[in-house]
Amino acid sequence: MAILAFGGEMGFFLPSDTVPIENASLGHDGSFARCSTTVHGSAAYVDTPAVSAQSNFWFHFDVLQDSGSSSSSTLVRLVEFLDSGGIARVRLTASWLSAGNDGTLQLETSPDGSTWTAHGNCNAAAGSRQTMDVHIVSNTASGSVDLYLGGTHRVTSGTVDLSGLTGITKARMWGLSRGIGVNADYSQVIMATETTIGMRVATDYMSGQGSTHTFDTGGYANIDEIAYSDADFVQSGTAGQIELFTGTSVFNFSGYSIRALALTARAKTDGTAPTKFRFQLKSGASTYDNGADLPLDFGYGNFCSVWETNPATGLPFTSTDIAGLQFGLKSVT
Repeated sequence: MAILAFGGEMGFFLPSDTVPIENASLGHDGSFARCSTTVHGSAAYVDTPAVSAQSNFWFHFDVLQDSGSSSSSTLVRLVEFLDSGGIARVRLTASWLSAGNDGTLQLETSPDGSTWTAHGNCNAAAGSRQTMDVHIVSNTASGSVDLYLGGTHRVTSGTVDLSGLTGITKARMWGLSRGIGVNADYSQVIMATETTIGMRVATDYMSGQGSTHTFDTGGYANIDEIAYSDADFVQSGTAGQIELFTGTSVFNFSGYSIRALALTARAKTDGTAPTKFRFQLKSGASTYDNGADLPLDFGYGNFCSVWETNPATGLPFTSTDIAGLQFGLKSVT
């Protein structure tokens, strides 16, 4: 069992265009997160990072549908789950209406990638932030899809032949339309191969300069803003440069078990070296990387690296560990 990726701000998400944006005022639990990511209208979406295809896939998230002045009972896509070819094979659809009314949530599968079959539905209040978990078992004739709301099991497919779906690699989270464009505000997203029910994502944002500061353009103030801006960045022109930051936690971790830590980044290259990077985590006196060169494209990508234990101790992270960590990047040719 493993935690594959998690986050909630841009860097974890890859937006379809300029419409999706971080929103500090709506849609998130301020005890854990400092913003949600808002997607407006049915043409816009955000993608999670891609992971290797998983036949036992759990997906956790918070979502708020902002109030709209127009209502519709038509089911529209809310979250799609994509295979390794980028084709939606499982989806959660919604017919949420204006705030104060109930809407319908429905799970659907497409074994062939084109024809959709519904597998039960439930009602949920619009205009209130909902915590959802979706569990998908695929690559078997005894597959299944299940939906949990606030930790309660609300929709189950029973046995479904999903032998043609080798696994899920990422999720696509859509905006909505009710005759007019409507916001969907997403936060606290987790991808895992173990149950995500009851888990939370607590944000650490970069708030100070770390012990290593060698990027050509650096400084935590270039990457700490909400909402994100591509006009503000850190940049390396020479392989092997490292930029570390200290962080401030939105959440007080004392008394909680920390299952994993993730670093996320929005990054690209101009085509000249260095064209790759590695995430860096400084714990105690040593700096560790994630063991993988992450190649960059001309267009922005979303990147996430997960540590399930503290590399300095080999043990789960503690609240004291989190307070002393530094986070960063290393440029690689």
